[in-house]
Amino acid sequence: MIHKKNFFMNTLNVTKTRKSQFENVQLEDAVSRFNKEHYVSIVPTSKFYYSFRNLGYNNYEALADIIDNSLDPDVSSKNVWVEISKDMSTITISDDGSGMNLSELNDAIQPGSEGRVITNHDLGLFGCGLKSASLSMGKRFRIVTKKEDDNYYIADFDLDRFDEEGSPVVPISICSQMEVDYFNLKTNNSESGTVIIIDKLDRIKNKQLNQFTNILGKHLSEIYRYIISDSEEISIHINGKKLESADTMLIHSGESELFNKDVPNQIYDFKFKDNGRDIDLKLKIKIYYVKNKSKEVSKDNGRNMRNQGFYVLRNKRQIIRASSLDGVFTRHPSLNGFRAELFFGSEYDEFFDVSLQKKEIVLPQGLSDKIQSLIEPILKSIKATDTLEDRRREESVNDEDLKNTIDRIKKNINDKGSKIRPEGVMSDEDKRGKIEKDKKEKNNKKDDEPKRQYPQNTTKKSLNIFDYGFESQGEKGDICRFVNQGNGVISVKVNIDHIFYQEVFLPSNDDVKNNLMSLLFSLGRAQEEILRDMQETTKIDTREIFDDKLERMSRIFSKIIQD
Repeated sequence: MIHKKNFFMNTLNVTKTRKSQFENVQLEDAVSRFNKEHYVSIVPTSKFYYSFRNLGYNNYEALADIIDNSLDPDVSSKNVWVEISKDMSTITISDDGSGMNLSELNDAIQPGSEGRVITNHDLGLFGCGLKSASLSMGKRFRIVTKKEDDNYYIADFDLDRFDEEGSPVVPISICSQMEVDYFNLKTNNSESGTVIIIDKLDRIKNKQLNQFTNILGKHLSEIYRYIISDSEEISIHINGKKLESADTMLIHSGESELFNKDVPNQIYDFKFKDNGRDIDLKLKIKIYYVKNKSKEVSKDNGRNMRNQGFYVLRNKRQIIRASSLDGVFTRHPSLNGFRAELFFGSEYDEFFDVSLQKKEIVLPQGLSDKIQSLIEPILKSIKATDTLEDRRREESVNDEDLKNTIDRIKKNINDKGSKIRPEGVMSDEDKRGKIEKDKKEKNNKKDDEPKRQYPQNTTKKSLNIFDYGFESQGEKGDICRFVNQGNGVISVKVNIDHIFYQEVFLPSNDDVKNNLMSLLFSLGRAQEEILRDMQETTKIDTREIFDDKLERMSRIFSKIIQD
């Protein structure tokens, strides 16, 4: 055997012309010797599975990654049920799909198992989603599953047991009758299916059940919108509530339009070079323009910077939302109307360098350049369209005749409104009369009679000055909003996008406009007086109640007018 020191010295002394040949010979010899003399076990230890807990999932992404397994076409689920216990100690994901036999269950437990072939339609990717997603929320998950005409099986994956036994061992057994009954309960007595039970939940960030389920529902409705809408047979339920497909692009509500509808099926043929290879790639990209008067004003789906950009869908399942795709375009308020959906199949996973959590991709530079060239003229057109819409609305608000009319109405309301006192506030004449009356009553009382107490409410400031303004809040925004500007001034900010302004206020004559503005001022003044009184007595600001009432009134009014 060559001594290690002599071996390396001999290697260093080899001439350059023979160096590569010599190293190849020594490498082959080394591999041959190591195969005979020493083996290194790479079987995952318990610590390996603890690392699954820190892969960057949030709770909602983790649950979606588990649900992906139920929605894979090969699983053939018609229903997926997500149940979160009231005390948020257990999360259960059940489906009535094809279920697993013993061999398939063994593969599901193994990280990155090759037992299951990933097809071009699968939502799964690396074979790690179930383990990593479940463990990102809790320290244990159990799988109860049944394939048609097969046994019921249960597997128990528990990190605490790994620690106790010193090795990652997952027991799998045939289900007891109690476990069979549990499976039937969760799958609505399906002949086959799978139930995932996650507990020991130590990494749930939001402990408010209603908030958690609402956020989860919005998330799942958006990322699975095509899967839900394209198949009437597939349903997803959260704590008994069936999810509807989200109108993420606002196309079904008519608040956006398909910008590239003239491109056949919105499929583009991109030709570029990548690492010296000639690439010819066909991708579907649907480009939308969200109208400047969009009714949707929420931060989750509204027309704002947060929601502009590319929504990337893999096998029709959204994996990225509102992205600039690493600089394909630069976010700007003038592009709030821009949204696009980029579709690709799982056969391109390696090409797009899809991340383990399926929430990041890396575009080849050649493709990035091509997409950038595609959308540049479209973005310019969207900016121009928005600018034109803004100009038209400004012209409507700045109309001189309208301004003069509203100023006359303002003067009329202020002349009359100044004479109206807040509830409980007396005029000077009433105050003098009350003082005289109190004196008489006092003189007529016996000395031992208790004195009457009167509320000291005569110092309230009157909210009797009217002001106005016009602003854009979207067609789904409120009819108006009321602003207490201080010093007794209530300003009514009218929403110029609302149907009230467009179809009721603008076409009306001056008398009707006067009455309408008087009504709005009266509502605003009454609201502010009630809010002030309630805050004085309860020390609680109940403004949210009034805001909700105004929002509901605006919505109901819109429906009545439109219908």
